Amino acid sequence: EKDDYWPELTLPDKGDRPPMPPAEKEQWGRKLNALGKLMTDAGVWWQLDGALNISLRDIKQGGDYIGQHGDVDLSLLADELTKFKAYAETQGYGLFHYTKDKPTGRKKFTEISGNDAKPIKGTKLRLLAVDRKTGKMRTDTDLSIAGIVPYYRDPKGQFIAEYRGLVLPAKWLHGETMPFRDTSLTLSHP
Repeated sequence: EKDDYWPELTLPDKGDRPPMPPAEKEQWGRKLNALGKLMTDAGVWWQLDGALNISLRDIKQGGDYIGQHGDVDLSLLADELTKFKAYAETQGYGLFHYTKDKPTGRKKFTEISGNDAKPIKGTKLRLLAVDRKTGKMRTDTDLSIAGIVPYYRDPKGQFIAEYRGLVLPAKWLHGETMPFRDTSLTLSHP
């Protein structure tokens, strides 16, 4: 594995998404199928978030990907992260805090250890496929990495957005389940 290899695609900040070539569509199909299979027995609330929702809703209606995608955004409830972490570890994954040094672009992943998985301000959460013998990220699997977007519940049980602390409608907790290949995916509320 090369030190500079990164399995996520960086898309331009402005303009249209480049079209997704057929081989890349197949790769994304395998990646999303692996995600669905991973989450089937996770026992936690989850939704697929981000721009992939738009593509998958289009695909469900007979359309296609809206263009290239850079990553998988997986929403989880913050108070279920510890449970998810324990499950993910049995499946060959680990939960990590991620930071990127702006001047150098160097990425740093710190695995969450112990029995308490919490977001830390100034970091992002990532799910990584891990080779426990070498301690390195596995890139030989269909789903090597996913971004974790934590959502919160306030003391009243209301759904809270990650960044702004806004109370979101309860109906947004109920996504749409979509059959996908030999599994299913839960898409976030549009």
